[in-house]
Amino acid sequence: MKRRLRKRSKPEQNDGSNVLIIDATALSYGVFYGIGTTLSYNGKPTAVIYGFLKKVLQLCRMFKTNEIVFCWDAGYSWREVNYPQYKQARRQKKEEALPEEKEIFDQLLFQQIQLHSSVLKSMGLKNTFCFPKYEGDDLIGKIVKEYFNGRHKIVVSSDSDMYQLLDKSDIFLLNKKKLFTHEDFKKKYGIYADNWPIAKAIGGCSTDGVIGVQGVADPKSPTSKALKYIRGEITSGKIYNRIKAEENKCIQVNLPLVTIPYMEDAMPEIKIRKNRVTRRKLIKIFDKYRFISFLEDEMFDKWEKIFCHENKKRI
Repeated sequence: MKRRLRKRSKPEQNDGSNVLIIDATALSYGVFYGIGTTLSYNGKPTAVIYGFLKKVLQLCRMFKTNEIVFCWDAGYSWREVNYPQYKQARRQKKEEALPEEKEIFDQLLFQQIQLHSSVLKSMGLKNTFCFPKYEGDDLIGKIVKEYFNGRHKIVVSSDSDMYQLLDKSDIFLLNKKKLFTHEDFKKKYGIYADNWPIAKAIGGCSTDGVIGVQGVADPKSPTSKALKYIRGEITSGKIYNRIKAEENKCIQVNLPLVTIPYMEDAMPEIKIRKNRVTRRKLIKIFDKYRFISFLEDEMFDKWEKIFCHENKKRI
């Protein structure tokens, strides 16, 4: 479908203050479970690519910004190398999946690779990162702590590990569709964000296979014994004694696993570049994948207003 040339639309308000740092793997999984694999072109699945781009547009319009960074998982990670129990249950589940389930997940992986290596960059969205043996969380942590100083950083994720970054950024929770701030965190959990890794080191993380102190459990609830211990609400008894006895072990073994970024000193340099999105690039990509709805006037105007006007503030 060839899009007719028409008068350029006026840009949407974008003062350059907001920067979106997206947990791209989490976003793509959310899209995958939301719309599945129903869309394809030339025999290749495209539903996740379509849904991912649609969600990116929604987020950029919501926060009135075109400053955006994508961070991807890279498969087998340093945490798994150094701590074999890490995410062992997830690996086992994939290994035991039925052939048809593996085929579906292969389709998801194919589209994730297409998004990172081709689609986003071809659109002119330059800042998409995936480093061998690093999780997207680690890249997000590095960027939040060291880049875009003086800007309002918004991490887009559904992962509670990101809570430790709330002293330097806000988090848009994908699963709850709302912004979560440091003030929200303190009100809910009664601790500061920089104590979140300690809570997870003591309580462990069941989804990642990080084993905490017996009887404490991971700090998903404000009534977690790990949080109560940090808040000074547990000062005696069996749980207190157990935590005190294992605290040093938790700090030495678990804390590095639940802190982001992991093995930061070995991480490759992250080079932030200015996005170069143009009408021509958008039309070419949307036409290539036959995303007809994106090429229709009303929808294309939304893309153009957000992305195709130079932002005076530079990264």
